[in-house]
Amino acid sequence: MIALLISLAATPAASPQAYDAIGDVARVFAAILKDHLKGTEPAQLSRKAIDAMIEGLDPWSRRVGPNVQKIDPEPINCLQDRGVLRLHIPRFDGAWAGRWLRDCPGLNNDLPVLIDLRGNAGGSVADALALADLFVAGGILLIEKRRGGQTFEHRARPAQVRFASLTLLIDKGTASAAEMIAAALRQRVGALVLGQTSMGKASVQRPIKLASGGYVLLSVGKLSLANGQQIDGLGLKPDDAMPKQPMRVACQTAGRVWGNQGCMPSGPPASPGR
Repeated sequence: MIALLISLAATPAASPQAYDAIGDVARVFAAILKDHLKGTEPAQLSRKAIDAMIEGLDPWSRRVGPNVQKIDPEPINCLQDRGVLRLHIPRFDGAWAGRWLRDCPGLNNDLPVLIDLRGNAGGSVADALALADLFVAGGILLIEKRRGGQTFEHRARPAQVRFASLTLLIDKGTASAAEMIAAALRQRVGALVLGQTSMGKASVQRPIKLASGGYVLLSVGKLSLANGQQIDGLGLKPDDAMPKQPMRVACQTAGRVWGNQGCMPSGPPASPGR
């Protein structure tokens, strides 16, 4: 049974209909086991069957409850504070791809930008790419390789916002799209990454709905950086540990002076994008 599921996931022509076989196989498995395990609920056997099968795919595929696809978007915290633009992103919820500049116009004000991705478990790759697209002028951001062998290049547009420097905060809870975008921004625009080594989860997942109402989050691909560098299983190592005053570091990274009034210019302004 496990081999059947793995073969479906690895098939180049695999479709959502093919992945729906997970539930069918699990129900058959449960019916067979019911004859040998008296008194065990079929639904419980079905859940165990699904868990056993997806465990053979990769460390990140898993079964989740029915509410996983109904999580309301978490508000981002965007604040221009003492000459530094602070942006806290708890999760890429799939609702921000066209809204970054609308909801956080300070991103285009030629300020040192400090983005807090600590605890961000990822989410929508499109959201993360749209954020990185603001800072990177063209070229490849990430490479996605599907189970079937197809390769896709995620490219940035030529447009670019005006920013003085870019500093990112990560920790061991930073995962998936969040850590991949942090790695891409460091590679493409020299973003300074501070904190702890990230989780090391670079899989792209597809939610497959089950008859029970729950979902299987099935890994269908893997992301790497434009130069082929892998984060999966390794994590993104920061440039330095978390400082006591991240805003001060963000300010100084832009070549400006941090004082009682906050971040102030020192001599000629720093070039956009560092």
